[in-house]
Amino acid sequence: MKKQSILYGVILFVFTLLIINDFFPKMSFFNILPKWAMILCLVFLIVVAGITEKYMDHPVHISGIFITLYLLSLIIVLTLLGGKSVVGITLKSPILWIVVLISIVEAKRSKEKRVAAKE
Repeated sequence: MKKQSILYGVILFVFTLLIINDFFPKMSFFNILPKWAMILCLVFLIVVAGITEKYMDHPVHISGIFITLYLLSLIIVLTLLGGKSVVGITLKSPILWIVVLISIVEAKRSKEKRVAAKE
């Protein structure tokens, strides 16, 4: 459980860096760490998380909801700070809200499967 939590924490950290880089691409920190390296790291971590997911002992739906709310909050904060997404992630984007809706549906389906498995 602890290793899985650390893994998810690192994934969120890398995701956060990528989103900050998207909203504020001129920040000097991102000149040191290339975007392709962060994306490669993120893909690797997601694959490892997917492989180790079957060993998790906490509900997946809670993690999914937390990650969705965190990323949505991050987009709101970065927008309020004056950032503008290079790739077009905005609160007015229908794609963003479709992804949020899919995340909620998947979390609900995961919870229902977990409840059905206990019965």
